[in-house]
Amino acid sequence: LWAAYDLGAAGDRRAAAILARVEEVLAEATLGRIDYVEIVDTDLLQGVEAVEGESLLALAVFFGATRLIDNTLLRPDAASVGLAPGADLPPGANLPLR
Repeated sequence: LWAAYDLGAAGDRRAAAILARVEEVLAEATLGRIDYVEIVDTDLLQGVEAVEGESLLALAVFFGATRLIDNTLLRPDAASVGLAPGADLPPGANLPLR
């Protein structure tokens, strides 16, 4: 999830670029097998080409027989949440994109 934030904070809101980076980071976990990684519009739950409004990054990864699921909101306006790179994420935190 932080890989998505880092790319967005650098100014890249293209969903394909963000997804590729997240998948790259997940692939580094040699025991993990990606089930899915998606960025969708929070209202329609349909894929987006770019994070223009509030979007949901959702993923599932298998580690052995265990399937881990996580998600976070991505927002194009970083000031709306105020998290900084490297900050601890509180439960249910949203990752802003700048």
